[in-house]
Amino acid sequence: PPKKRFAIKLPANDYQIAWGDSVYRSRMDLRSRDYVLVAAVEVLDHDGVAQTAFPSDVPDKDVTFHATVVDPFGGYDVREVWCTLTDPDGSVIIDHAPMSKVAGFFNTYSNGYALAWNYTGFPSGQYNVTVDAVDNTGWYYRYPAHPEDATFGGHLESAMTSFWIGGLPN
Repeated sequence: PPKKRFAIKLPANDYQIAWGDSVYRSRMDLRSRDYVLVAAVEVLDHDGVAQTAFPSDVPDKDVTFHATVVDPFGGYDVREVWCTLTDPDGSVIIDHAPMSKVAGFFNTYSNGYALAWNYTGFPSGQYNVTVDAVDNTGWYYRYPAHPEDATFGGHLESAMTSFWIGGLPN
C-alpha cells in the first residue's frame, strides 16, 4: 500500500512526514504545552440555565451537570469524562458516572459533556459536583500496564463546583 505523506509548511522550510503501513509501522509524537482540562463545571436547571441554588418547592427538580472539557488535540483525544456528586453530609450520591458528550466533534478544542439528575427527595444543603476527565495518553498509560494507577499516570484532570438545594445559606 502507498505511504501517507503530510506536508507542514513553515515560513522558510518545508517538512514532510512519511507515514508507514502495516509492514513498516510509524509513530509520531506531538508535543503540547496544554493537554486535557476540565475548563468549567456548571449545574443547569430544567431550562438549561446555570444556577447555584435550586428551590425545594418547585415541581420540576430536573438538573443537568454540564462540563466543558478542552483538549488541544481535539475531542477525539478526550477518552472519558465522569461525574461524582456528594450530598451535604459528604455521602456519595453519584459515583464516577460516565457523562455523555453533548457538544463538539473529533477536531474541536472545546467539548461539552452532560449528566441528568433529579433532586426530588434530597435534603436541603450544599452539594458538590466533581468532574474528572482523562485523555488517550492517560488511558493508554493505565491500561493494560498500570490498572492500579487511578491517576492515569498523572493525566487525570478534575474540577469541582458547589450548588445548594433549598436556597443559599444565610
